[in-house]
Amino acid sequence: MVTISGLCIYPIKSCGSIEQRSALLTRDGLARDRHWMVVDREGTFLTQRQLPQMALIEPQLGDDALRVSAPGMADLEVALGRPGASVAATVWNDKCAAFDAGEAAADWFSQVLGRQCRLVEFDQRSARFSDRGYAGEAVATTQFSDGFALLVISEASLGALNERLLEKGAQAVRMARFRPNLTLHGVEAFDEDHVHELRGPNGIALRLVKPCARCRITTVDPATGVRDEDAEPLATLSSFRSTHEAGTIFGQNAIVLGGAGQRLAVGDELQVVWNF
Repeated sequence: MVTISGLCIYPIKSCGSIEQRSALLTRDGLARDRHWMVVDREGTFLTQRQLPQMALIEPQLGDDALRVSAPGMADLEVALGRPGASVAATVWNDKCAAFDAGEAAADWFSQVLGRQCRLVEFDQRSARFSDRGYAGEAVATTQFSDGFALLVISEASLGALNERLLEKGAQAVRMARFRPNLTLHGVEAFDEDHVHELRGPNGIALRLVKPCARCRITTVDPATGVRDEDAEPLATLSSFRSTHEAGTIFGQNAIVLGGAGQRLAVGDELQVVWNF
């Protein structure tokens, strides 16, 4: 039996997470996931790749506001449903329609990160499409994620990695290092590499379409915002999970085929359709 053992959203790209017992599924993934993003003066996305301290920025979602906290700072509140000026924001090679969150948010994030930056919100009147080379004929969309609606990882895969870390005298790591949306229980280590679709009640259908190539963000401890001096766990992961085509992989990117408007919950059973 395969079940959902964890659900997480990351309201602001590359900032802290919110664990959820249940989450609304939308065409773009889990509701409010990567809905906001920090950008530089040119509107280009900023992440923990350049600024590991972004891990310490913690979001909370209320009924009418996004609240953000960081060490040594008064909390920031950004009202929901009050879009600011329309702007363009860049994620990798994609230009996205967005709304600027205003001067107070820009000042707050600039102080926290020590550089001029702004907070933007995804403009849901537009659509950002996932790479058709992986999504195929499906009309797959996402917001400010790196490219796909969801990231799926199994508990067993993390366990297998941690065994190797402990064997070499390194510390085990938590799933938070890898920032999945769905964590699965009930499959063997790296079985997600062989899943074609995950299906749930009420027409929920998620297709796993692309291995997730891992970067140096995995070396940032989300509890401290400090990068590991030995580049762990990426160094160990690279020793046994690297391919010439995909790089160092851990987890699978997924798109939403059906079930937008339904809810996923921790404990939900999922039907697995394998790709072999």
